[in-house]
Amino acid sequence: MHPLTLLIMLSATAPADASPQAVECVYAATTMSDRQLIGALAARGGGQHSAPETAAINRLNESSRNCKRANSWPENKARASFEHARALFLLDNGKAALAARKIPLAPVEKTYARMTPAMRDGLLAGSVDPQFSAILTNELQKAGVKPQQVGRDGARVIGSFISARVAADRTRASFTGK
Repeated sequence: MHPLTLLIMLSATAPADASPQAVECVYAATTMSDRQLIGALAARGGGQHSAPETAAINRLNESSRNCKRANSWPENKARASFEHARALFLLDNGKAALAARKIPLAPVEKTYARMTPAMRDGLLAGSVDPQFSAILTNELQKAGVKPQQVGRDGARVIGSFISARVAADRTRASFTGK
């Protein structure tokens, strides 16, 4: 089995921390098929959705209400857990999209790790720091990925994945009050 396939499979499982106060409550309460439906819907920017997507959204909202009620969370914690789940759905979707395009995850993760807080802020605001592109290009080259292998669509997937990573980190921090 290819190491990237194993990594994707492992990351698609529920988080190990299933404590009642964990930010992952909503994510963990969502089935894999609903995660995929909602992640794909979010990745395409929302809009019209099918009956199965509508049903998945309704179940997600119910999971959010159940987590809030079961944990006696104030609204801000419930919202952070809900938004964290959405970010994790996008990460799951992004991992699958990268694998489908044969773009390894490691250089994307290394790029994220090297980004400054200002770069992360800018990315979420829709402004890409030129250093970000340089870091990404360098990490992809070190991993043996050729620019034509990535292309415009792959760059979009990478950008979405890194934006989802930023959002996941921020919602986790919001949940814990950090």
